[in-house]
Amino acid sequence: MQSGLSRVYERVHQPEYTGENRCIPCTSVNVVIALVVAGGIALWNRPIALVAFVLSLAAIYVRGYLVPGTPTLTKRYFPDWLLAKFDKEPEPVEAGIDFDAIEELRSSGANSDEDETATN
Repeated sequence: MQSGLSRVYERVHQPEYTGENRCIPCTSVNVVIALVVAGGIALWNRPIALVAFVLSLAAIYVRGYLVPGTPTLTKRYFPDWLLAKFDKEPEPVEAGIDFDAIEELRSSGANSDEDETATN
């Protein structure tokens, strides 16, 4: 029979973001976020700030991150040179609207429409 603590650990643990799979940039960003939040709480109450910081570190250790979505956000928004330092590759941009391509088509399409009306 599992203890309550081990059941909680199994439920929140995410092996895809911990151990060998841990994203060091993600972990760094989340530790900084935990420090900032704990620093803000410390202005109000230092013991609670310490508890919040320790719980944040525990969450980062078990889950791999504190803020949900950090692995995806880090890969997408960190500059390529920074990701390269951690042997990470930027995440490909998802399918979306390419406004530059639309503008290029408009400008080239406008010229061809004018050419067609001039020849007719």
